[in-house]
Amino acid sequence: PLKSSIDHGNRRVTFLEFNTVRSAASCPAGGRAYYELTIVELPDQPQFGFVTSRFGGGLEEAEASVGDDGESWAVDGIRSQLWHEENDSPWEVCWKEGDVVGLACDLQTRQLHVSLNGHFTSPNGVVFTIDESVDLDGGLFAGFGANFGVVDFNFGGRTAFAFSPPATDFEPLNQI
Repeated sequence: PLKSSIDHGNRRVTFLEFNTVRSAASCPAGGRAYYELTIVELPDQPQFGFVTSRFGGGLEEAEASVGDDGESWAVDGIRSQLWHEENDSPWEVCWKEGDVVGLACDLQTRQLHVSLNGHFTSPNGVVFTIDESVDLDGGLFAGFGANFGVVDFNFGGRTAFAFSPPATDFEPLNQI
């Protein structure tokens, strides 16, 4: 049985085992979108980022997480790695409790951006460029997974973002 939970009212995910969350709303092909995750309790093995429509949905028990296949891309500020197709690359970032991780997708340029507490400067900023061979017709969804830990999510809408996206024309993801 699934032990992790989503509290929609408080916009909080409590990971009690390894699970992955995918938003219901997506950034459509050609769009630009932004969301934020606040680290409440430091997660183990976090992989935060974006997934295509072929990734799956909702809160799921997972053998794999965001970034473990060709349909997803993730950042991990605990193990200091970038993830795509099960390949990890070094990423010189270290998260702590209270940090706000901003995630933005630009499907005009096929780039994924990340910020830490509002800073898009290196080693943050553009962390992935999506290969032209990847079908983005279904858009990209927010996707994040972890093994234990607590994360607050903000897809915009009723709650203001803590920090700004990389440009003013990035729209919020509004639902999970």
